[in-house]
Amino acid sequence: MRFDTLEGAKEHYNAYALQLGFSIKMNTTRRTGNTSMLVKQQFVCNKFRKPTEDDGGAEMPPVLDKIVDQA
Repeated sequence: MRFDTLEGAKEHYNAYALQLGFSIKMNTTRRTGNTSMLVKQQFVCNKFRKPTEDDGGAEMPPVLDKIVDQA
């Protein structure tokens, strides 16, 4: 989905989350190098966290091999 403003997106996802019984937080942010303009903002459940190795044996996702350009 695309929104005109960050506040509009935040209001939309927060209203949706509240209807389902949870809340959101901002996670990943990407900005352009030159102008520091926001180009990506990720909203996640407020309980979201990345798994760690000491999560009682939870497996980490596999790391994919780097693709090298053969040109």
